[in-house]
Amino acid sequence: MRYLILMLVFLTGAQFDCPGRAAPPRPPFALPYVQRNLCPTPCCVYRTWTPQGDLIAHRAPSMASPFIFRVPAGRKFLAVTGEVVTLDPGVAVVHRAEGAFAKGDTLWVLCPGTEGGFTVWHKGKLRKVKLVNEKEAAPAAEEEGEGLRAVRITPQRSEWWVRARYAGRNGWIRVDPAHPRIDGVDDCG
Repeated sequence: MRYLILMLVFLTGAQFDCPGRAAPPRPPFALPYVQRNLCPTPCCVYRTWTPQGDLIAHRAPSMASPFIFRVPAGRKFLAVTGEVVTLDPGVAVVHRAEGAFAKGDTLWVLCPGTEGGFTVWHKGKLRKVKLVNEKEAAPAAEEEGEGLRAVRITPQRSEWWVRARYAGRNGWIRVDPAHPRIDGVDDCG
């Protein structure tokens, strides 16, 4: 009988607190975490965009929100603003002290930012930093001061939602790698 109970616990994936087993860290803020008026790609600018494939607009920035209109491929629409919704923040640990960051500080990575940087939560403040993953950093990066030296523990998971205006209607379009390419997003030239 004892063997059967142990097998059921194993097969159902039940977990118990065990001495010595660290609990996963919890962020010091509510999730999902929403950053409004954010354009998270390099040279990103909100203006007239043209999708290379059909885009679906929702009533609110959520996949659970009702579909309200479609922007056909090749038809221009106005990207008014955007927000990044962090569903799961990543975790990074500072490897070397720098400025306001002490060695061992935990950084909650919220979303990729512009020019290769990230928005992180550090001691109750949002900061924009360029992270250099210590495990992958080339020795030259240290000499050139290319970013805050940290070790990424877990990746972050977020969604970028763009407030769109098309044919007199307003809605929210999720922009991510699964969507078709959109012309006009960046202003890098």
